[in-house]
Amino acid sequence: MTVTHLSRRAGLFGAVATFLLGTLASFVTALPAAAAGTCPAFGADTDCGVIITITDKGAVVSSTGQGPYDGEDDTMVGVINRSRLPIKAVDLHAAQNIFGFDGDGINTYGAPGNARDTTGYGGPNAYFTNINATQTAGRVNFITPLAPNGGTGYFSLEQSIATAVACSSIINNSITTSLGDNNRLMKATFTPKLGYTMAQAAELCGFTHFNWIQKITHMPNPSPYYARNLGGAVDPAHPNQRVNLTSARVPFNDPPPGGGYADPEPVDNSYPFYLNPTTELPAYETATNLKFEDRPGDSCLPGGGGGGCGGRTAPAGSYIGFSTHLAGIKPDGSAVDLNVGWTWRTTYNGTAGGVSVTKNFTPFDPSTTATGGITVTGTQTTTDYQYQGLGVDSVTPDAQSVSLKLRPWSQQPPVIMPTDRGSLSAVVESTPTFDAATIDPSTVVFGPAGAHPLYGGPIYPLDPTTAGGHQDEIFYFDLRDVGLQPGDTQLCLTGQTTSHQYVQGCAPVITQP
Repeated sequence: MTVTHLSRRAGLFGAVATFLLGTLASFVTALPAAAAGTCPAFGADTDCGVIITITDKGAVVSSTGQGPYDGEDDTMVGVINRSRLPIKAVDLHAAQNIFGFDGDGINTYGAPGNARDTTGYGGPNAYFTNINATQTAGRVNFITPLAPNGGTGYFSLEQSIATAVACSSIINNSITTSLGDNNRLMKATFTPKLGYTMAQAAELCGFTHFNWIQKITHMPNPSPYYARNLGGAVDPAHPNQRVNLTSARVPFNDPPPGGGYADPEPVDNSYPFYLNPTTELPAYETATNLKFEDRPGDSCLPGGGGGGCGGRTAPAGSYIGFSTHLAGIKPDGSAVDLNVGWTWRTTYNGTAGGVSVTKNFTPFDPSTTATGGITVTGTQTTTDYQYQGLGVDSVTPDAQSVSLKLRPWSQQPPVIMPTDRGSLSAVVESTPTFDAATIDPSTVVFGPAGAHPLYGGPIYPLDPTTAGGHQDEIFYFDLRDVGLQPGDTQLCLTGQTTSHQYVQGCAPVITQP
């Protein structure tokens, strides 16, 4: 039986919204003047070694040029909150054991500590949780949330992460491509620049290994290729569901989400990577480089036999188009597309093992009638990815989004004069799955200045039809404490429930002088 499938393995083949920092020397991001003085002077440092600046769009990490505060291997980290929400916590990761605290945190150099921090690295306002087994990832919690629009904080971490080699200097212009097997074999090699080994390059870029990500960018019709449950896990009720990968599906990964369909052979579940990190990557990675190979062949291309397409072939001039990029494998096993690579196409209408293939490591069937071959159509030699040793995975992680309403309820958005005196009330609305009355008032902060509520409590829900039988929670604030300014368009509230779940919500507002 002739079988059409997406991939075929040879017998010998039997790892947030993120922003990042590094470990050796020479890449320094310019630090805005307004960030100076974010950290006090401790030990050998007069300021922070690195600064994380958080905005409504994400996070940026900058190096100040200060070395380790202990003169050896520890870094003082500052955080500036330029977003419109208070910051409760940040999740960080690195290739190094930045949470491997060994007793010489900033507290030992004169920083005031706090009751929740047992490490001596948290300073007056930070403590650490969710540290993983390798001490390379964890959560920095702020006892008093960092106020919106300029609130700051600081703490310290292990390792010298204040200066770094730019990852881009290691991977820019690092890939060479070539063709083999009479232009039917696409080959490439990634060799890290500056003389680094693969392991060193991966660590300096924040990865455990490198890999490839391949996308099919052009697919003619008819197509013999299928995916299993494209974009998701296998449906237990329909384990062999097939999705035809036609021109309407491009671009899609090779192999695709859900696994490339192969019958009777196993599904290729290498997604999001081209090489399966466990079974295939070791055969293509050496101490100094990473190889790439692909021999795509499609009998449904012009001049082919039409196997898997009912004997039909695509129109003259048709081809399969590819985009192949170098990728990094993060410590959690997820992928980072580095946008360095090349684009290429094939018109080869032969087969391997009697089947049409895209990802393919095996030789083609001997044929004197198969025609066509591979053409490289473009290259991308530089990346905009930067890593300097510290990654910001998430800000105020695990926060539940809540609906927030401001009084007067009948006028939405309400019109508020920032210079007014008096109180401003805000209601967090309940839903069938969220009881707003569980919010701990002592954790609530509101508005650009991070105001704390004067008082608060449960009220009859504003919309009983959507409250799920729960009450809403109302909080009253002194308007002078909120920090509202002319031109502001929203006010935001964050807090924690009695079970320590973060909540946050924003409400529109119109301000007048």
